[in-house]
Amino acid sequence: RHDTAPYDRFSPQPFVVAQRMDVLYRWLASEKRVDTLTPSPAQAEPAPVVVAPWTALLARVPARAVVRAKSVHLEMGQTVDRDVLVATLVAAGYQRMPIVEERGELAVRGSILDVFPPQRARPVRIELLGDEVESIREFDAASQRSQGMLGHVVAAPPREILLSREVVMERDAEIRALVRSCGAPERAADE
Repeated sequence: RHDTAPYDRFSPQPFVVAQRMDVLYRWLASEKRVDTLTPSPAQAEPAPVVVAPWTALLARVPARAVVRAKSVHLEMGQTVDRDVLVATLVAAGYQRMPIVEERGELAVRGSILDVFPPQRARPVRIELLGDEVESIREFDAASQRSQGMLGHVVAAPPREILLSREVVMERDAEIRALVRSCGAPERAADE
C-alpha cells in the first residue's frame, strides 16, 4: 500500500513503511531457509505471496544485500557492546524514543534495550549483563509487560531509505551534478 506519491513532500506513514519492510525481510528469510539443508522450526513459514497493484511494483526498495547487512542478529549469551549495538540499530533506521510503542522504534534504559522490528508482532526487550545478552523477551507495547522468552531475535531495518554518511559523501559529486542539471541553486545540494 502506498499512501504517498513518489517525490511527494510528505513522508509515508511509518506503519506502511514497516509493513513493506516486513514483507522484504520475510522474503529474504524464506530465501535463506531454502538455501540451508538442515531443517529448523522457522522453516514452517513459507515465503509470503503478495497481491499488489502494479503501481506498488514501481517503488524502489533496498537491495537484498543492504537489508541483510543492516539486519542485526542477537542470541542469548552473545557478547555485544551496548553502545555499538545502539549505534548499529540507529544506522539501520531505528528511531530512539523514551518508550517503544510502534515498529521501527528503539528505547535504551541502562542495560535494557527495547526494539520493535518491522517483522515482529510485538516489540522485544533485550537485557544485557555487562556485555552479554542475558535475556530476550517479547513484551506488550501498551502495558510494557513481558510476554515470553525468546532464544534469538533479528532486528531487520525498519526503513526503506538506508543512507549512511559514507554513502552520501561517496555520491556527493553525483548529487551536486543532479542539482545543477535541475537548475536549482548550488546550496540546495546541502539542504
